[in-house]
Amino acid sequence: MCILLIHACLVQIKVLPAEHNCPTTKLVENKMASQSWVADRLTDWLKKNPSKGPKAAKEKVEGDYGIKLKYSKAYSGMQLAL
Repeated sequence: MCILLIHACLVQIKVLPAEHNCPTTKLVENKMASQSWVADRLTDWLKKNPSKGPKAAKEKVEGDYGIKLKYSKAYSGMQLAL
């Protein structure tokens, strides 16, 4: 005679009623920042700092959002923001 043990789990799913709008909403773990995401973050900064280049933009995004960004992505994001 066999005795079977059944283990049951109760799962509860909660939904946040308010819109989630932190800076990393569009970023998923292990995904790179898109050009449009970078452009969105740089638009106001570029208006205040029009003489800054991609290197400064890269450092700005990396510092503000704690991510690693390629120079080319910063450059493309800047071009899109302009």
